[in-house]
Amino acid sequence: MAKRSYTIEEKASAIALLEANGGNLSKTAKQLGIPRTSLIAWRDGEGVGASVEEIRQSQKREFTELVVKKEREILDILREEIYAAAETLPHKRHEADYADVVRAIAIFIDKMQLLTGGATSRHELTWSEVVLQARQGLTSGEGDNDDPFA
Repeated sequence: MAKRSYTIEEKASAIALLEANGGNLSKTAKQLGIPRTSLIAWRDGEGVGASVEEIRQSQKREFTELVVKKEREILDILREEIYAAAETLPHKRHEADYADVVRAIAIFIDKMQLLTGGATSRHELTWSEVVLQARQGLTSGEGDNDDPFA
């Protein structure tokens, strides 16, 4: 049986998929239908030139741009759903369970925060915790000024 040859683009795509799979050689080989040994060689730089790395970097940029575009689309959809759900509150109160509508809005907002890199929870300190942290800062010599909350 003749040994199959792979194009530069195929090798670059295989290396990119291997990275996306967290380096899982068996999974990647199975997905692509190629021998693990070929993946190992390409990963280690055998049989691949600088052009494979250039193609892989290009594919990575294209993939990143696609992910960003899709995230924006999802954000737009979520934003529309939040507004639509919020608008149903006064008009649909008798038809929908109020707690479910509010819960749905909270979930949508949480997902938007995740997609935009925002915080999804708040950690507030009680006044006694603020005072305790200020005292600890003063006793450890961290602050040179007189204001313990600066």
